[in-house]
Amino acid sequence: MYVLALLVFVAAGGVTGQPGTPAKMVIAQEARPLPLSDVRLTSGPLKHAQDLNGACLLALEPDRMMAFLRKSAGLEPKAEGYGGWDGPGRQLTGHIAGHHPFRRLRSERPLVAVVGPAQDLRGAQGRLPLHRQPHGLDVEITYAARAERILAGLDDTQIQQTLATEFGGMNEVMADLYADTGDTRWLALSDRFEHRAIIGPLARREDILAGKHGNTQVPRLLGSLVRYLYTGNEADGTAAAFFWDEVALHHSFATGGHGRNEYFGPPDKLDDMIEGRTGETCNVYNMITVSRRSRSPSMRRGPSPWLCGGPSGLATASASRSTARS
Repeated sequence: MYVLALLVFVAAGGVTGQPGTPAKMVIAQEARPLPLSDVRLTSGPLKHAQDLNGACLLALEPDRMMAFLRKSAGLEPKAEGYGGWDGPGRQLTGHIAGHHPFRRLRSERPLVAVVGPAQDLRGAQGRLPLHRQPHGLDVEITYAARAERILAGLDDTQIQQTLATEFGGMNEVMADLYADTGDTRWLALSDRFEHRAIIGPLARREDILAGKHGNTQVPRLLGSLVRYLYTGNEADGTAAAFFWDEVALHHSFATGGHGRNEYFGPPDKLDDMIEGRTGETCNVYNMITVSRRSRSPSMRRGPSPWLCGGPSGLATASASRSTARS
């Protein structure tokens, strides 16, 4: 689905729009997260891991990452594609090209220089960095308009059926675009990406996570959170807050991860889930993102393990497990 979302955007035509006045949050924030740019690792195992991460990212070749996307666009690949999860015939073929650019935003050779011939757009670097670059909002609006046209041909039942699989944070993307432009058109489009079979029960404070794919749900609820911050919609806010509570206090390990083979298990039953495929880091990253954006009094439900000493802060939060459902 990451590849599908990327290709939807890649196929966008030449729509441009004039950014309006950014929307204002209607939910007060009691704290502002410390900018990551103000944090520096100087030594120790975390610095070593950071250096290895950077070296790996810089070693990846754009032409190899784009090989399968070029092939999908009817163009000849310029190099052999990577294997593993990104290899041919896999569910996630080509997805690395969607993740990589944000990590190399400051690199001397951004992926956008390689993508151009395949899609005739400047914006292959993804939603997060685009709004920081010249004409970035125009590119985002182009992407969003394309998605809007695709959904216009589907009825509500069809859309809900498509949302039953992993579609990334499309509702958050559109809510963020509304925040950047003040255009309620994108807020309405965000609503169309709400998967009611998941959001509805969570808004009623029902834990329906067992058996659900973890990192399909976290971006969805991040989108609900962003909509709540900018609209005050209580259903969005309740769903996001309840989800955070349940995941952090009833589905997570001391490391901050959760799930086995990427799927949630029953709440408060973690002892039989410890194995080699436990705690996907995508989920941890996205839960940290939810935590960083939920610093309002109405969202505060108890200890914040991802903000109090990092993921290991869950040990502190564990004392609240018996009362967190109240």
